[in-house]
Amino acid sequence: MSGKFKEMVKGKSVAIVGNLTPKEDLSEVIDSHDIVIRINHFYNYDSGKVGKKLDMLFVTPTDKWKNMSPEQRHEHVIREQKPIIFAVKHWQRIDRRIVDNHFCGCKIYKFEQDMLHNSQIYTTGTASLRILLNCEDFTCDCYCFSVDDDW
Repeated sequence: MSGKFKEMVKGKSVAIVGNLTPKEDLSEVIDSHDIVIRINHFYNYDSGKVGKKLDMLFVTPTDKWKNMSPEQRHEHVIREQKPIIFAVKHWQRIDRRIVDNHFCGCKIYKFEQDMLHNSQIYTTGTASLRILLNCEDFTCDCYCFSVDDDW
């Protein structure tokens, strides 16, 4: 998977959007990127400040997803935009029923440990940033991350 992902972002401008809600409206600048990557449940999506574009979704679809409503999972957004889904970590804990039910119609990949360099990663957001560090010949802007919360 690592080579395929590297090719997907090669030569592109990428926005990776964490889950914090910004103070100012970043919608236009985020949606202007070639690729917009969001994290897990993208909680801040309905804030009106982080754009609407969704090309890729980095997730760790574990049991927490089962107890969330379709609105909390932004199921309608996923069904409409059909992002490419990347299972980022905890492969042994991924519930295949969650993936099949909530991401139907989406291409689904998982990252191998080579993209994470077997490092200890604590959140899906930090794992996503680590994955992007392995790519070349692209530009990336990060939005709505908190170093204090992620590390």
